[in-house]
Amino acid sequence: MSRRRLQRWATLLSGAALSAACLVPEYGIATDGSGGGSSDESGGSGSDGSDSGGTQSNSGGNSPGSGGQSSGGNTSTGGNAEGGMGGVPANWSCADEDSNLPTYFSNDVFCGYRFTFSFPEGGDQVVSPPCKDELLGTDCFSEELPYVTAHMPAEDPGLGIYYVVGLGMRVAQPFQSDTGWSGTYELEGYGLSVDYVAEGSARLGRLQIVTPGGSTYCAQASSGAAVAWSAFRKDCYNTTYPDTLGPGDEVQEIQVTLLGTDVAQDITEFDILGIDLLDEAPPIECDGCVELFTPLQGAPPSAGASFLLNLNDHNPSWDLSDANARIRLRLLVDTAGNTGSFRVFLGDDLGNRAYDYWRGLGDYKGWIELHVNPSALDVAVSDPGFLKTYVEFLGIQVASAASVADGFVQADATIHLDAIEFDALGSGAVDFSFATDDNVMEVELGSIASSSVTHVP
Repeated sequence: MSRRRLQRWATLLSGAALSAACLVPEYGIATDGSGGGSSDESGGSGSDGSDSGGTQSNSGGNSPGSGGQSSGGNTSTGGNAEGGMGGVPANWSCADEDSNLPTYFSNDVFCGYRFTFSFPEGGDQVVSPPCKDELLGTDCFSEELPYVTAHMPAEDPGLGIYYVVGLGMRVAQPFQSDTGWSGTYELEGYGLSVDYVAEGSARLGRLQIVTPGGSTYCAQASSGAAVAWSAFRKDCYNTTYPDTLGPGDEVQEIQVTLLGTDVAQDITEFDILGIDLLDEAPPIECDGCVELFTPLQGAPPSAGASFLLNLNDHNPSWDLSDANARIRLRLLVDTAGNTGSFRVFLGDDLGNRAYDYWRGLGDYKGWIELHVNPSALDVAVSDPGFLKTYVEFLGIQVASAASVADGFVQADATIHLDAIEFDALGSGAVDFSFATDDNVMEVELGSIASSSVTHVP
């Protein structure tokens, strides 16, 4: 795989950071940002907090409706960021500029002033440095303020109060150009990966790319995740928009945003550490995993597969009734589609089941650490007699969409599962890794034909 390294900012920003953790918080070492919700997905350098069923909830049925994260893209040639907009000389390029960090970033491909922003304007969130205008990068960062810190109060969806904190830059902006001059970059190759740190965040970071016309294309991704251009969907928070980016498209800004949740967040260090452009999709590296494959392409509506792990094969007593009990699954979802969904569920020794909330298969890019709270599952579709004191098995259900809207794509999906860990002291719970084939998952009867489990030692 060929990569063009754009820049490691961390080494240049007064300790700004490689403290980001690993395993999403890198999808690893995640914080549990869930408030009353059932789960969170750690990502990047933070974790993707609980949605309490919110946008990822779907009571009843076998899967959420249509929508998704990515679809196809255009095909044409690409090129470096260069002039041509707003008075930038046509023969100018980022190769003409030197970095002046922490305010201005440049290398041979991208260059521009770094800026912060937040939503809503005039809201109760506090962001430092408080840049007033991204075109005036000199009023933002300094040696004393080399990265972003922020406070986001708890959201109140009932009142329509949501919070966003962002860090971004133009991709082709000359140094000392504070009058709005800016060029564009023509996309080429497969996509990109962005390394970022977001200490204190309870949500997975959202990568955003802004076009010259002002449209925003976005994708949730862990730090360092390879994200195809086709995974950047216009206004990705709106599941009805199928438009995506592709090679040949012109872009003007790149951003990383952190989202609010139902608990307050204090962001102690938020920074972009580096950006890679990818000529092709990198291989998925997973030593000691199980691969859960579901052939969703061409599947009928709301069809799917369930994969079961019999916990009693390893310990006969599983009590997950403690309010502080948590289950963490380290996984990566690989699909070329933009619809379909998955969820975690538990079963007791009487055959009752309790389900976590549905999540879009295309909604998370890279390795994530998915957190599940056994005391806050989806009661609307769970068996009322489920006994958390006698848990017998853990499962993952994958399903096709109830309907596939025009412009969206349903494709085969593979969940790469690396580990399952339990925070449930005194419950008899033990952690699972898949370095050997001792911990076998099985495809449940009634699943889509050709669904399979493969162990990768």
